[in-house]
Amino acid sequence: MTVPERHASSDPGSPRVALLHSYRDAGKPSMRRYAVDLGKALSGRGMIVDHVVVDSSLPRGLLACRPVSLVDGLWGRYVRYPGIARRIDARIFHVMDHAYAHLVRAVGPARAIVTCHDVMLLALAAGRIDSPRRAPLATYLFRRDVSHLREAAAVVADSERTRQDLVDLVGVAPDRVEVIPPGLDAAPPRGDEAREVMRRTFGWNGPTILHVGHSGFYKNLEGCLQVLARVRKGGLEARLVHAGEALRPAHFALAERLGVTGAVDDRGRVGDAELEDLYAAADVLLFPSLYEGFGWPPLEAMAARLPVVCSTAGSLPEVVGDAALAAEPHDHDVLATHVATVLTDPHRADELRRRGLARAAIFRWEETASRMELLYRRVADGG
Repeated sequence: MTVPERHASSDPGSPRVALLHSYRDAGKPSMRRYAVDLGKALSGRGMIVDHVVVDSSLPRGLLACRPVSLVDGLWGRYVRYPGIARRIDARIFHVMDHAYAHLVRAVGPARAIVTCHDVMLLALAAGRIDSPRRAPLATYLFRRDVSHLREAAAVVADSERTRQDLVDLVGVAPDRVEVIPPGLDAAPPRGDEAREVMRRTFGWNGPTILHVGHSGFYKNLEGCLQVLARVRKGGLEARLVHAGEALRPAHFALAERLGVTGAVDDRGRVGDAELEDLYAAADVLLFPSLYEGFGWPPLEAMAARLPVVCSTAGSLPEVVGDAALAAEPHDHDVLATHVATVLTDPHRADELRRRGLARAAIFRWEETASRMELLYRRVADGG
């Protein structure tokens, strides 16, 4: 266990908070990012914040073996981590990842808060996601894990959509769920000259559609390829750039059937600096997810002045507001029309940039931390 940050509070009445990261959270960049950025914002308010990071005691070479990694993950998550959590001294324990809601029992429900980012597997099982995919074993295990959310003093939901799913699908009491969206600490958007420099660096000389995210089914990469094919069939020599977990063989097979293999640029996982460059250089972000509990990439794109075309699924309407063009995730024709509009109508694209920048400014870590501190105080006071 490591505790990388501790900041003295300027308010002696401020409760001491332990932020419990996911086990081996280096492999979960979005969860780690949430914990680190929230911790910084809370510390900026003068709160006493301890980060609890539990990593494997096994050598990395052994963890490269999948069976060993799976066993270590289960042992660390369900046996080792609860034992460590019981020995931590804090007034409030905030679990950063709903998959670790079982830690509520280790630290005591009366002083436990859990952030729930989504309950996608339960929404899938309930037919709320338009997909034939089902994962019965994973759903069973997930349902067991998130059942502990009902015991926590409070649950933080990233969005109203997630809050409603928690009430309907998990049975959490409505008055114990607080919607507190994450913030965004984005660099100032780059100007047109910097954008052109980045395009030359990437070797882009035509319309570029960007997709950011892993290759899981609900990210709807198949939909991205279908949209790309329609945009190209309409006469625009566009390319699709994907950043995130590498595309799977099925994606390349679909691209070949659609005749767009040469127009797909799979960059795999990229660092934060390269991702910022991609946002700056692309012409439009395409994000047709089947479900999102929040949706970081559209928010990041808007902050970078990149127009967004996304689906209306999950929480995405809450994130983008009226600052994006949206359609149902399987309506490839309308999504393609939206993308073509951004690529061919500079006035519409500029309007989306202005709206997106204003929308992204609403999501500030300072506001998130302020609301979170009020929740901590309420729980600490037994409210």
